[in-house]
Amino acid sequence: MKAFSIVNLLGQTIAMHPVFIAEARRSGWARTRHSFRRASARTFILTLVAAVLVWGALSLLATLSQRADPWLRTYVDEYQIYVIMLIASFLGGFWLDFHSLSASINSVSGEIGSGRWDLLRLTSLNDSGLIAAKHATSQLRVWRRLMGIVGIRLGLSVIGAILILRDVLQLSESSLDGASIGVVVSGLVVTFLLALLYLLEPFWRVRAVSAFGVYVSVRERNTTSALLISILGLFGLWLAQAILLGSVSMGLIFAVVPLLFGLTAVGTSYVFTLFCNGLFLITFVSSVYGFHHLVERWSLRQAQRRLKSLN
Repeated sequence: MKAFSIVNLLGQTIAMHPVFIAEARRSGWARTRHSFRRASARTFILTLVAAVLVWGALSLLATLSQRADPWLRTYVDEYQIYVIMLIASFLGGFWLDFHSLSASINSVSGEIGSGRWDLLRLTSLNDSGLIAAKHATSQLRVWRRLMGIVGIRLGLSVIGAILILRDVLQLSESSLDGASIGVVVSGLVVTFLLALLYLLEPFWRVRAVSAFGVYVSVRERNTTSALLISILGLFGLWLAQAILLGSVSMGLIFAVVPLLFGLTAVGTSYVFTLFCNGLFLITFVSSVYGFHHLVERWSLRQAQRRLKSLN
């Protein structure tokens, strides 16, 4: 599936483009596929381990503090620390957006200003291939930061899975009937799919934001105006995504909740709840992926059209 193929940048067809190969060799850390995988894996593993260790250390510190002063028990525990780290990981996505923009807003305008773009156009390479290669090289420049964000998110996902399984085991030791088991299993499936979205979303957003940066780079030659338009456009993308996801979520909630209360009386709410959870999850994931994909496609198409008009 194309939605999953983006996790391997060098596995894509564009990685064989001469411009991308030249940029990769110039990077110093991605000269070969082996060095690219080694650097990516090192960043990924280090951030994953760091996330787990930070949560463990803070949770241990909170536990020791609670034993020394029970008053702190209502304010700080391992769940609060976990939620704070989750929020920080989401904020890290915004930090990644700014780096994706800074890596792409000079990808084409810098080549035009230095005169290298005219040399590239003298070759047999077409404009669409050049735009795609610049898009890929922009992703390459932030790839290690991307792997760091994904490593942190995977570490938090592992911690969340451990906490959930521990609570489920504690619940099963008390009382758990057949219906409760079904609810728990369906909840675990939904949680797993949300965790998968949580891990894939940074790849989608890097592609979308870097594509928008390439479009701005073709459109604006001046660095200051390009930076201003990029930042304003980025805030516009955040606002549009928030409106879209909020509208989808609220629309599904208002459509499902009345039906759910109406079917409770006839005893069919359990099956209906499973159906509604699946519908909500599929729609939400499709909205997240579709939004980033549309931004990426629109930006690259507009960049190609703008480049043709300049030529």
